[in-house]
Amino acid sequence: NGLTDKFTAAKMELGLWAAILKETDKMIGQCGLTMQQWKDQEVLEIGYLFKDPLASGIGTEAAKACKQYAFEKLNASEVCSIIRDSNTASQNVAMRNGMVMKDQWIKHYKGVDMPHYRYVVIADKTKNQNYHFQVILFLLAGDERIELPPKVLETPIIPFDQSPLRLLY
Repeated sequence: NGLTDKFTAAKMELGLWAAILKETDKMIGQCGLTMQQWKDQEVLEIGYLFKDPLASGIGTEAAKACKQYAFEKLNASEVCSIIRDSNTASQNVAMRNGMVMKDQWIKHYKGVDMPHYRYVVIADKTKNQNYHFQVILFLLAGDERIELPPKVLETPIIPFDQSPLRLLY
């Protein structure tokens, strides 16, 4: 598959990274980019897990940093987050990261059916390497999905040197 081939050379740059709070030098969670199976394809996913469920601001910042890395360093055209249907906190992080739910799938894990949603954002590289993120919106009507006109969002990204977060990779 083309996506897998595109990232074969970059696999050493993929993985989950420790998220360390600079002020305390303590690990507070992990985030990063990995290739994940979604239905019949591999997709580039932003994954995150933080110990403090109230750390959504830090989770959002880490997810945005991963998105920036995927688009700027890996030159990815799209990135997603695969999230359990019951995990509203992570769904909110994905939406704050400019993503929208594109589709759903039931994963089978240890004999248990686990519904998951895939949130996606597509890079739109314009104007002097300023990154904008094109969000594809869908109108769901029963089993029918209608794609709406794209909406371009400007997403400010905090430079790493101004961030309270440090990522170890």
